[in-house]
Amino acid sequence: MALVVLVPQQRRLQLAILWVLLVFCSVLAIARPLESDIVHSGSGLQPASEPLQKLASISSQGGTLSTQLDFVQGTFQAPCHNITTRMYRHNNVASVPGPTLRLKRGDLLDLTLFNTLPKGAEGQLNHFRLPNTTNFHTHGLHVSSRAPADDVLSIQIKEGEQFHYQTRLPGYHAPGIFWYHPHQHGSTALQVGGGAAGAIVVEEDASDQIPADIAALEKELVMFNEWNLEKMKAISTASNDQIWKVESNGTCLPQEEAWFASNSFITANGQYQPYLAMEKGQWKRLQLINAAFMQWLSIPAPQNCEFQLLAKDGIFLKELPRQVDRLILPGGGRVDLAVRCSRAGERALISKSEANDDTTFMGTGTLMYLDVKDSEKPPQPELKSFKYAMPCYLPDLTQVEASRLTKAEFRLQDNEDTKWFAINDTTFNPEQPVYKSDMETVQEWTLVNADYHSFHLHVSPFQLPETVSTTGNYFQIGDWHDTLFIPYLPEEAENSIKVRFQPERYTGNYVMHCHILPHEDQGMMAYAQFAGEEGKSSLCPDAASDWPVWKIAAVAAGAVVGTILVVSVTGGVIYCTPLGAWLLLKAKSLLPKKLPETRPLLPKASDK
Repeated sequence: MALVVLVPQQRRLQLAILWVLLVFCSVLAIARPLESDIVHSGSGLQPASEPLQKLASISSQGGTLSTQLDFVQGTFQAPCHNITTRMYRHNNVASVPGPTLRLKRGDLLDLTLFNTLPKGAEGQLNHFRLPNTTNFHTHGLHVSSRAPADDVLSIQIKEGEQFHYQTRLPGYHAPGIFWYHPHQHGSTALQVGGGAAGAIVVEEDASDQIPADIAALEKELVMFNEWNLEKMKAISTASNDQIWKVESNGTCLPQEEAWFASNSFITANGQYQPYLAMEKGQWKRLQLINAAFMQWLSIPAPQNCEFQLLAKDGIFLKELPRQVDRLILPGGGRVDLAVRCSRAGERALISKSEANDDTTFMGTGTLMYLDVKDSEKPPQPELKSFKYAMPCYLPDLTQVEASRLTKAEFRLQDNEDTKWFAINDTTFNPEQPVYKSDMETVQEWTLVNADYHSFHLHVSPFQLPETVSTTGNYFQIGDWHDTLFIPYLPEEAENSIKVRFQPERYTGNYVMHCHILPHEDQGMMAYAQFAGEEGKSSLCPDAASDWPVWKIAAVAAGAVVGTILVVSVTGGVIYCTPLGAWLLLKAKSLLPKKLPETRPLLPKASDK
């Protein structure tokens, strides 16, 4: 029996009008002009005022993540101010941060980036310039630096243009948290400092053999964005930018408005000082990304809480977890950790300095809150110690003999008074590599002034082969990073630290630069050039092709099913005929010409 609802005529008329208004508003929302994109940071003026929001995400399907991002002008509603800036838009929704891209090993990132911005100024090399020209960098991913992948040297997406990126992850890629942002030399600071950034997650799978207690932890992905309104105004002015604008939104007292205008502040997932709900005695897994365009963060464990470090810069520790007293996150750095608090109450995640820290580019203040509630659940046990089997492209290089090392030194240099920024006395030259070497060599680089500048290398992460003399145990021999900043180096080290890596598979340009992005824009950027055979890898010899595992499995399954059908229909006679031979050759031509790229089998993880 159907249920019929009778609506009086007047009520039907009201509903009809409401329906028309809804349709009209929907059309306006879809057809709105680009400059009307508005992103809220939340009221945020009272501590722990809003729960931490989840970031929107786009996941790969069938081995490919195919999507489009628009680079747009929009309005970010910060505490006290509306900020007109640049941001990413997906499916007509602009956001700070941009949507999270979720990939699996072997996936193809098939991304079209459309630059909707109006014509902007030009300018001179190694100065703030090209405010409306952009491109796309996948920070931390072990992928090719050749177009149409992560090529930040030659790809320029000018106003009104688009570029179709195709970036293939190797099938043996490490799982972890990475991020994307613009990397147009001259406008990187302006665009990243204005909120144009988003997370990339390479998902874990069964081959990682993560212990059940860690694998079961609920994950919270958090991206920190730095807002320095005075510095951004200066960069915008220097680059003849016509977009960046800050206006009062009338929600603050004059003294509050003045404070936010003259002091840098941090948002977490686009919110000012949100809170994350937790339960007393229960673990939570935090995945933190520092997308600041200048500042590094020093985050001590709150009182009555503990930090168990799992991974840095998207790479698991070789032995984990590791209890640490504080986290050290340069701009571009990431950390994956388990957090547990033994008492209920509000716990602040605060960035603050410790003895001997150089605080010149340090972000300070409350980032977010942990709102710890009482729980009827019994406290969860300690996390089991576990040895992680590293992917094949991350061999342990700490014991390599000196005779096998190819050595180089890179000095990060600046003179703020004369606005001179350089690596090895040379400002960035797009036509000239600062260093050349061969693939498969074990590189040992000495980084000078790494306690003042943060060092980032594209394409390949690097390993710490020696003790780093800092307080705490956040840095240890054997750790991997792709962005490194040491807040304190002893004088006997001459402000330097050694790192090692072995370039493999990807020839060409490995960009290096200071990740204090105004320094990079003004010349503290260079690139090393590695010669050899593209795709060749002695580290991962069984991983030659770019076919993802799912495709290999599909081909194999199809071959099995086809064989069964052929045999059942012909009784095997076809294999004894010329037609059978022809069919076999035809099937062979459809198979990949290279071996499938799969992650080498790992030894079974065992408890320590």
